[in-house]
Amino acid sequence: MAFGHSPNIKYKVDIPVLCKRDWPRLFTYAFIAPLYSLFVNMADVFWNSKCLCLLMVFTNKMFQVNAACTFPSDFQNTWMTNSRGTWTVNSSHISNFQTKMTTSGNTLYTMACNEAFSGYYVLKSEELFNTTENVYTCLYIEKQSSAKYTYSLLTTLSTVATDVTERVSTSSTALTGSAVCDDTEYTTSGERTYVALLSGSESQGKTTCPDVIQGIFTYIGTTCNSTNLDICTDTSTLTYNTDTCSESMMFSQNGTLYCVNHVLTSGYYYITLYNNDPSTPDGTTYFQFSCLVLFSSGTYVLVSVSPMECQSGQLPLIVPTGGYVTSLQNDEASSCYTAPVEEESIKTTLIIVAVVLGVVCCILIVVIIVCLYKYNRIKKRRRHTRRLIH
Repeated sequence: MAFGHSPNIKYKVDIPVLCKRDWPRLFTYAFIAPLYSLFVNMADVFWNSKCLCLLMVFTNKMFQVNAACTFPSDFQNTWMTNSRGTWTVNSSHISNFQTKMTTSGNTLYTMACNEAFSGYYVLKSEELFNTTENVYTCLYIEKQSSAKYTYSLLTTLSTVATDVTERVSTSSTALTGSAVCDDTEYTTSGERTYVALLSGSESQGKTTCPDVIQGIFTYIGTTCNSTNLDICTDTSTLTYNTDTCSESMMFSQNGTLYCVNHVLTSGYYYITLYNNDPSTPDGTTYFQFSCLVLFSSGTYVLVSVSPMECQSGQLPLIVPTGGYVTSLQNDEASSCYTAPVEEESIKTTLIIVAVVLGVVCCILIVVIIVCLYKYNRIKKRRRHTRRLIH
């Protein structure tokens, strides 16, 4: 019995000893372990979140590099153009983009904004040409007002079908911006400049016509020589007296057209007109747009007229395809006729120079006369003085 242990005595002795010897472990299990577990879980969440954020950023950058370009917000609308039909534009696509891909007619494509390249937009068709090739073109746009843009296509003129040339490229492999935008030297000159008017607000695209055709003209060179053209009452509008002629003047039925754009290149004016007929033009006799290429020679203005857009190589004395050439004679006796600003400026400058030279000459003559008079008097005095001495 001396060497035995009572259960109660053992219980009372072992508990304090155990607590005394193992209290660090108990403290760790009771307090440190839960805190450590919480910390580890939070670290895992943070690390996973950090990785997720980095992954999102990397993915976003990757998509930004590969993403299609975006058109300006003001351009995202419906536009009536004079060379490519009526467009519906959203942030990344132009629907109903008209191309002359075949001799039988026009083809409409949905063109995606594929790349922004040096201020231009590389467009790539969603549809295929000849079942294997995408259509590409280089678009340059410039905002003129909320209701008007001008644009150019800056791809080298090339043949894409028999007897059809276009400012587009076709390829079964992806083309880069430098390959598509390869003809940017004349970005906004002459025949290269087209017009897009906001659908439903076309009249807001009016602009003042060039000075050389601001006046009242007799329309000559056709079967309607007695027809008058008024570009004086409203210098942004061409108004014909159609009562004396049944011929379609500049492809308009009612004889009212708006100047919507003009460019001066190499001495020639390239003018785009919008036909304000109340009914939709038939596209055969009457057209929604027409192009004038003209130059002024005294009281005469020589003009070539083509339907819709200005044509490649169009000049005042060369008959364009589907168009004609004519002359306008300015009525100098009309109250609205004014000489060109350049002529008046030259005349005024010459008059001023002549007056100034005349005044200078008069002053020089007077000075010379006075000098001679004084010189003669001094000379006489010297002679008289010498005689008295001698």
